[in-house]
Amino acid sequence: MRKPIAYKTAVLAVLLSIGSADLVAVSVPSAHAEINRAAPPKEQKRQKKYVHPCPAGTEAVGEAPPEGGSMFCRQPILGGYRKHGNMTGWYANGQKRYEGEYIRGRKHGAWTLYHRNGEKKAVEEWYDGKRVKKHRFDRTGKVISETDKKAKRLEKRKKNRSRHATQH
Repeated sequence: MRKPIAYKTAVLAVLLSIGSADLVAVSVPSAHAEINRAAPPKEQKRQKKYVHPCPAGTEAVGEAPPEGGSMFCRQPILGGYRKHGNMTGWYANGQKRYEGEYIRGRKHGAWTLYHRNGEKKAVEEWYDGKRVKKHRFDRTGKVISETDKKAKRLEKRKKNRSRHATQH
C-alpha cells in the first residue's frame, strides 16, 4: 500500500478564457500545510466603568479611578445631605484604600482598610458611629493586633459588679 504524499502547495491550472489558452498558477495550501494568519491588532483593554451601588432614595457622589479617589452615597435631608450607603476610596495607583457603609450619616457594619499593595490593613466593626472591634494586619496579611471594645466594656462591668458586691 502506498502512503499518501503531503504536498505543501498544489498548483492549479485554470483556463480563464474560452478563446485563448491562458494558464494561471495559483498556490493553494494543502491539508498538512500551516496557515499563517496575521494576528488581529491588539485592542486596548477597556476597563469596566465602576458602578457604585447606592440604596433607593440616595445618589452616588464622587469619581472612581483614574478620575477620582472616592465614591459614596448621599441622602437628601432638610438643609443638605448626609452619607447613607456604601463608601469606597482608592489610592492614586488605583488600588482600593477602604470600603464600608454609612447608615443615616454614621459608620455602621464592617469597614475594610487596605495597604497600597492591596493587602488588608485593618477590618473594623462599627455600630451606630462607634467602633467596637478592630483587627490590624501587616503588609503580608498577618494579624498584628485585635481590639474588642465591647468585650472590654463587659469585662469592666463584671469587675465593677464583683467589687461592688464584695464591698456590701
